[in-house]
Amino acid sequence: MFRIAICDDIPEERERIRVVLKQGLDDCKMNAEIIEYESGAALLETWEEAKPDLLFLDIYMSGPDGMETARRLREAGCKVIIIF
Repeated sequence: MFRIAICDDIPEERERIRVVLKQGLDDCKMNAEIIEYESGAALLETWEEAKPDLLFLDIYMSGPDGMETARRLREAGCKVIIIF
């Protein structure tokens, strides 16, 4: 199954992205699991278990911001497609 991760510290922004993705997936008759993370730290702790195929990553977050999170993912060998 295709897995999509959304990482944003603002719940309303995660919800907005999830709704748009779900609508597009439904329109294309595609199934995907959508996983949400409230911080870069939460994503970094579990990315190996989740193994998303696509990542929507907020740049401006507290803690490790999106750019730092992406850098750490790449250093750890994660090849996920990232959309900032």
